[in-house]
Amino acid sequence: MGGHVTVRVESDVAERFVPGARFPGPAGDDLLVDDVRDAERGIHLRFEGHHTREAAESLRGLELTIDAAQRRTLDEGEYWPDELVGLRAIDPSGGEIGIITDFVEGHAQDRLRIRTGDGREFEVPFVLDLVPDVDLEAATVTIQPIPGLTD
Repeated sequence: MGGHVTVRVESDVAERFVPGARFPGPAGDDLLVDDVRDAERGIHLRFEGHHTREAAESLRGLELTIDAAQRRTLDEGEYWPDELVGLRAIDPSGGEIGIITDFVEGHAQDRLRIRTGDGREFEVPFVLDLVPDVDLEAATVTIQPIPGLTD
């Protein structure tokens, strides 16, 4: 299957991956999809100008993204991971816990990685019981105290 790249699809819009679709390329250029095939785990894409195995291999590990303006509208209580990274983690009384440094996708549940002021890092499952409030305007995420982890 010369020139095809196997892509693990994490988009909820499968129609994004069609011939003619464009994605930002590694060198600041656009990658233009010119062929799509189903695969056992994801899909196989071939990009214009990358028809050889070597050219396709040069794209290994590339994350295909879209412009934020092309994102779907989220329902209440849904957030894009990049909206959460950099927010202040606070306890229910407003006390500072740390900064959200990463959004970690998990099989069972997603997690927020938090770095405290003294440099400790820990992860909190991103579930309502432990993260009862996300306030994008105030740039805060409220974390329920977890004995031994947040104290």
